Amino acid sequence: MPSVSAGFDIAFSSANSWLLALVDRQIRTLDDLDRFRRAILDSHHWGVWKPDWCLITSLATADRCTLIASNSANTNVAVNLSGTFDPAAPVEMKLTAGASIAAANQQLIQSIVSQPSSIACSGLRVRDHSWSDPSVGVLAKRGLF
Repeated sequence: MPSVSAGFDIAFSSANSWLLALVDRQIRTLDDLDRFRRAILDSHHWGVWKPDWCLITSLATADRCTLIASNSANTNVAVNLSGTFDPAAPVEMKLTAGASIAAANQQLIQSIVSQPSSIACSGLRVRDHSWSDPSVGVLAKRGLF
């Protein structure tokens, strides 16, 4: 495959705009959440489970990720790419190939990750009363999860 070095400009015309390119995204979900009920209730009882803790229920990972975001309208960003990839590859492969920000006219939020990593998660903030009512039964059937 050819080695490529290229640059391009991105223009965000409106505020709160973003670009996200992910390669090989996977989402893993925790099944059978009820199996954690007793352990969490015991932790609440003994004061171990803190009010700001949560049970992570899913985790998203990607092999490579490029995120560029701006709160400001009329943001211009110059991006450099370098790497080896097939010219016919999907755009997300190109946007994550050795990406780096060369210049920007506004402040940006950026995350450019070139190795497998976690990119997002979802969780449930568990409180004692959420799980301790014996009439709840299976929590998934109650719509709490």
